[in-house]
Amino acid sequence: MKTRLRKKDMSVATWNVRSLCAPGSLRVLTNELQKYGIGIAAVQETFYDQGMASTFKTSNGFYVYSSCIQERNKEFGTAFIVDGKYNQLVIDFKPINGRMCILRIKGRFFNYSLINVHAPINGSEEHVKETFYDGLE
Repeated sequence: MKTRLRKKDMSVATWNVRSLCAPGSLRVLTNELQKYGIGIAAVQETFYDQGMASTFKTSNGFYVYSSCIQERNKEFGTAFIVDGKYNQLVIDFKPINGRMCILRIKGRFFNYSLINVHAPINGSEEHVKETFYDGLE
């Protein structure tokens, strides 16, 4: 049985993009999100070096809320990419570190917190995993 989306429904997705450093990669990503009708996308491994927290608008109407990367290795980075028609619903963006960020959005009856995390792999050092899970808690 298929369910139909209503006009006011918003699609939310997550995507491990593996890098947004290459020229034009953000435009390709936003074009794909637009093609599939994604309103808000949580993306990981952005490697996008824009400081601790940056918010900017892309050329095709998307807003990017970006968390920091680890400066020494240029790794990780999490972000939310929001379609311009939903940007007025964004209440707050809070970057935690290169592996975590939170986007608060306004809902019809109550507000939502979208938490974007990129967990360390099993082979990571124990202190890295402990630090991550302590921060997540």
